[in-house]
Amino acid sequence: MLTTPLKPRAALGLRGGRIEVNGTLGYCRGVMEKILREHSKHFILATVGVLIAVAIFFIPGDEDEHKVIIDETVTATSSVEIMPGVDADITQSENIPKRKWSLERTLSYPDIYTLEAIQIHADQVDAVKKIIEENPGNVDAYINLGVLWKMADDYDGAILAWEYAKEMSPTYYSPYQNLGNLYLYDLKDNALSETNLREAVRLNPQLIDAWKSLHDLYRYEMARPIQAEEALTDALQANPNHLDLVLSLARYYKEIGEIEKSRSAYIDALAIAEREAAQEDVPTLIREELESLE
Repeated sequence: MLTTPLKPRAALGLRGGRIEVNGTLGYCRGVMEKILREHSKHFILATVGVLIAVAIFFIPGDEDEHKVIIDETVTATSSVEIMPGVDADITQSENIPKRKWSLERTLSYPDIYTLEAIQIHADQVDAVKKIIEENPGNVDAYINLGVLWKMADDYDGAILAWEYAKEMSPTYYSPYQNLGNLYLYDLKDNALSETNLREAVRLNPQLIDAWKSLHDLYRYEMARPIQAEEALTDALQANPNHLDLVLSLARYYKEIGEIEKSRSAYIDALAIAEREAAQEDVPTLIREELESLE
């Protein structure tokens, strides 16, 4: 076990692990493994930056939908640097909490992490901390810092960063989704997972991954089949004809033995796939699953 404070030129990488990039991309297996094989700092900066830009900063709907009023201060989107050389529209807040906490963390790394990997990770942390120092109102910088700490299994640090982001922008869905997934998949705190995921989908009903996390929570962790089904049906009410959700519902009904409901959902999914001109193998896969029903 390697234990080191986060200093300049120290870093972390994950081999075949899970990365939660602000919740939106969910858990991306093997991304850091690919990064480590490239042995290129610039490639790493670009890759992580693009992931964050795509995952965090794509906001459905009109830009005005993401502007909120907090104690007569404004939280709005604006274009700033989120990683070295990467600009994106981010959530910018004038509501800076008065409480202060240290951005310095001491991280422990399993022996499988190379020194080079540890160095790469800390370079990323240092870059995000510099952005925070220069722009304390950059909400997404705190979210990204939490992502990096979570990648190092520093769950306490991730919670600190994401809770701080919630204080800065209480109506921004992203920290709620990240916390909900952390409590669900890593810390196994069902109550806190439910609270945060529920708030995430309330703030942004288009968060497909958050709805699916709620389904996982109710089905596998809390053994609440009615609410597990409702997580998918409620998601479909907010996102009609969403192929991934319809397929998830069809497979769920199949697994619990509701064959006719499953058949109906598969037929709906097939119609959506054909109407949306999905890749050829998608309708084929749906037909095969439909035909496999007893």
